[in-house]
Amino acid sequence: MLKAEKRHTKTCKASEYDRNHTRCKCQYRAVGMLNGVFVRKALKTSNLGQAQKVIRDWEASGSAERKDEPIRIEDATASFMRDIAA
Repeated sequence: MLKAEKRHTKTCKASEYDRNHTRCKCQYRAVGMLNGVFVRKALKTSNLGQAQKVIRDWEASGSAERKDEPIRIEDATASFMRDIAA
């Protein structure tokens, strides 16, 4: 189970370890266990709603990997040809 918590920077008024202070522009990070593996990753957002959406997506997929990589043409063509064959 992952949870979103603030990662306060040195310029923030809140203490670095103050997890209850949420009225700042510091970014969230995901902390917890996901499929038996400890995860601590930056969510790259200061919006709690967006942070929780990313965590829900990670928990649904079972992996904390981002899918930001573009699809290569060779991979798309190979996938398409396998679909046609099936």
